[in-house]
Amino acid sequence: MISGRLRSLIRTDRRRSLLNYPAIVSESSCSLPESLQDQFHIRVVPHSVNINGQEYVEGINITDADLRKLLHANTGKVTTSAVNPRLLAETFESILRQDRSVIFVGLPPRFSCTLQNAQIARQMCSRPEQIFIYDGKCIGINLGKLAMAASQLADSGRTPDFIISQLDLLRQRMVSALWSSDMSAIVNNGRANELLKRFASVISIHPVLTLTPDGAPQLIRLTRTLAQGIDALIDFIKARGMAPGEVLCIGHFESPAAAAQLAAKAREQLGTEQIVILEGGNLLYLHLGAGSLSVSI
Repeated sequence: MISGRLRSLIRTDRRRSLLNYPAIVSESSCSLPESLQDQFHIRVVPHSVNINGQEYVEGINITDADLRKLLHANTGKVTTSAVNPRLLAETFESILRQDRSVIFVGLPPRFSCTLQNAQIARQMCSRPEQIFIYDGKCIGINLGKLAMAASQLADSGRTPDFIISQLDLLRQRMVSALWSSDMSAIVNNGRANELLKRFASVISIHPVLTLTPDGAPQLIRLTRTLAQGIDALIDFIKARGMAPGEVLCIGHFESPAAAAQLAAKAREQLGTEQIVILEGGNLLYLHLGAGSLSVSI
């Protein structure tokens, strides 16, 4: 049921009552489109983005589409803030009022302090013992896959403790890799200095990164072209291997043609047939830049 087969998850019938099962909450870095959020009844709370001193929160003072336009046009300093504890507490409390427990699936601490804020929010609520905070130790669509798996298990009547134990097993099998097409995005969000930005632009560095099992970023390869980036991602998939029925998820950031090219190469070289292509969320877009790609299994 939680084997990571995203396609089977997406097709699952979502008929269920509103009561007597845990509600699943995640954060906007899970990269789930609204259609999947609605289908799996996952509440997604937004991070805030600061662009040249102006703070924006998706769905509160700016739409997702308008925020993407600002990120695309911006060349100044951009930073992100973890989800606000008060917003988390309001979300948790609204669920508790329905006599339901809460499972929050969040980013690992080395990427964000949202888990810490979730613990603060938990203590602000009327029944903190009914709120369970889970470290996803992953980013992007893999975080979203954990949230969807949790939702499916909740739908089947499983307890929060059982759901969390199964998420641990699922997480151990999941892997992901990211190819960044734009080093200036890393510079603009404060992850590198101006000297590195100039150096990277001259020699066209495009890093390929993965995450270790404990959620730490790890450099796989440095590339100079999209073709090399696609080859590096294909090599990553090949080295990991894919079991029968597993689904390859390809994420892209305003680069559907590149994602289609990667999918075609995966089918040609690896025989992969079960492929889902998704547009990446704004948080990863901010850190990786337009044109970037990701793969997850």
